[in-house]
Amino acid sequence: TWNTLAPEWTTNAIPEVGALTYIDADDQGDDYYDIWGDGTFLYAACGAGGLRSYSVDGSGNLAYIDADINGGDSYYSVWGDGTFIYTGTSSGIKSYSVDGGGNLTWIAAAALGNVLGVWGDGTWVYGTCGSSGFKSFSVDGGGNLTVEYSLFAITGYTRVWGYGSFVYVAAGAYGFWTHSADAFGDLTFVDSDDQGDVYNDIFGNGTFAFAACGADGVRS
Repeated sequence: TWNTLAPEWTTNAIPEVGALTYIDADDQGDDYYDIWGDGTFLYAACGAGGLRSYSVDGSGNLAYIDADINGGDSYYSVWGDGTFIYTGTSSGIKSYSVDGGGNLTWIAAAALGNVLGVWGDGTWVYGTCGSSGFKSFSVDGGGNLTVEYSLFAITGYTRVWGYGSFVYVAAGAYGFWTHSADAFGDLTFVDSDDQGDVYNDIFGNGTFAFAACGADGVRS
């Protein structure tokens, strides 16, 4: 649950020398904001185009499968826990199931305003909701979402990722923040660092965390 992509993609898609070679593209229109994969299919959050699913063959070629636009919202982020797919949208977090053919079925939504980032640790799902705060969710066996806790320390919650005992947030002009989550999903602020500019996204490798910082590049 900690990987952004399934292990076989993160290790085999790019040669060990680090050289990149363009393979293929697919554009169904609208803006593609985020992408995630589960080892079988790829899922893209496509703004007004909703959530889209793709297959990838052994050569890296893409095939569009399906899309869903629930409520006419804009879709900004996507992540899955191996059972359900979650997407951050302009009206909250939405959950989906995906069948063996990659077809998407909307399940439920938690209406929260803009959710720019979504990620989970295997117990809770977290949403970064801009000026609406940083929130944790529980998910039942049917994929239904319940808000467990909301934190409103700042107004710049943008993206979320975690490792081990902590959850990390890219907090826009407020920098890089760390939080812990207890057994009830309650969030506690731990620490922050702000070297200037805007922190737009965050990711890590289990040892270090990295932030995409607008015009100031990447920081570790």
